[in-house]
Amino acid sequence: MLGIAGVLLAFFYHAPPVKLSYRGLGEIAVATVYGPMICCGTFLVQRNEISTETIFLSIPLGILIAAFLVINEFPDRIADLSAHKMNLVVRLGVKKSTWLFFSLIATAYLGIGLLPLAGLTPNVWLGLIGLPLGLSAVRRLHLTKQTH
Repeated sequence: MLGIAGVLLAFFYHAPPVKLSYRGLGEIAVATVYGPMICCGTFLVQRNEISTETIFLSIPLGILIAAFLVINEFPDRIADLSAHKMNLVVRLGVKKSTWLFFSLIATAYLGIGLLPLAGLTPNVWLGLIGLPLGLSAVRRLHLTKQTH
């Protein structure tokens, strides 16, 4: 069932009549597929179960993947708008999307920081290694927004 849901989300990312990427739902679909669905699906195939820890670990990953999509939508926003691709950056505009990107980065890394409270090993904090790069991207996006 998990695999079927993943295939449907991937297919309807672009395919009509759903076209998730044109309705501001593509980021959520990709975050779900590339975060929890792939992580949990891989764990399920190997262990014949899905653990709570795997779900917890996969959520920050999915959020970071959504952040990756959002930041890559900024340079394309005018072309996306003309093609009626109403992704989140087009729908929200530059200012709100900048805050969305910051919120995604902050939420993902806060989630990684809190994972040991859910019983996971503190070794998960190695995932915080990307935090300076995430904050640098937020800063650059904010500065770019101010000049355009």
